Amino acid sequence: MKTTLDLNTIIKITDNNLLFDFFNKLKKEKIFSKLFPGPKTLFEKELLVIAINNEDLDKVEPLLRREKLEYNSILLKNDIIDELLKR
Repeated sequence: MKTTLDLNTIIKITDNNLLFDFFNKLKKEKIFSKLFPGPKTLFEKELLVIAINNEDLDKVEPLLRREKLEYNSILLKNDIIDELLKR
C-alpha cells in the first residue's frame, strides 16, 4: 500500500478546474494521488499539482493524453513532502 512518502512525481496541469476533474478521475481509476501546492523550489507562482508515484506514470499519462490535457510531469529527487520542506 502506497503512502504520501511514495509520491515522488508531480503533474502540473495549468487549468485548476481541469486539474480537479483529472484528480477525481485518478481516484475513480484507483491510482493513489494527492493534491499539493506546487513546491516553491520548482515554481515561481502559486499553483496546485497532483502528486503520484512514478511507478503509476505509465497509467496516468495515457489518461492525460486521452483527456487532451496539457501537462508537465516532474520526477522529484525524493518525495513531495521533502520537496515542500526545502527552502
